[in-house]
Amino acid sequence: MSLIDNPAPPLDIKEWVQGNPGTIDENRGKVILIEAFQVNCPGCFVGGLPEAIDIFLKNKDQPLEVWGLATAFEDYRL
Repeated sequence: MSLIDNPAPPLDIKEWVQGNPGTIDENRGKVILIEAFQVNCPGCFVGGLPEAIDIFLKNKDQPLEVWGLATAFEDYRL
């Protein structure tokens, strides 16, 4: 089944560290850019996050949400 042109499923976020919790349903009609990054990834902080910030700043008057989704693999336990 194609996911194109279908509503995005809700995200299962364990913990919101900063900012107000948001849901995809609350932001219907907006573009949501989710920048997924690893906490200890130098490339994420040098390339990915600055690019997401730039997109946000260039489009702050548009119906756009930019969310950062951090992961911390070093704390992963089976």
